[in-house]
Amino acid sequence: MSNKLFQILIMTGLISFSCGIRYVQSGIEVHGVKNSEISLNGKWKFSMNPPAHFWENNIDFSDWANIQVPGECQMQGFAIKHDTPYVYKLEFIVPEDYSDKQILLNFYGVYSYA
Repeated sequence: MSNKLFQILIMTGLISFSCGIRYVQSGIEVHGVKNSEISLNGKWKFSMNPPAHFWENNIDFSDWANIQVPGECQMQGFAIKHDTPYVYKLEFIVPEDYSDKQILLNFYGVYSYA
């Protein structure tokens, strides 16, 4: 089996598994941090016409549309087209006490080439 095919199978399995999770683990204790869980729910920036290199930190996204996360794009007035990329962005601060800790981001319900 080629390495690329193996990677695709692993990612497909992970995405399928993560989309099926319907609960949020709570009560996880992480020594040395004040708050072990931080919710990123709320208002994010959203673009249906992302610029090149949209993932770079120097991209100004302040004029992008607002979107509520979690939330369905189409239910918020965005006419999503199949196989057309669109981008969410959010700036947030990682607390200082997270330094030298492994950080896990959970995107429950994310699908479709995320």
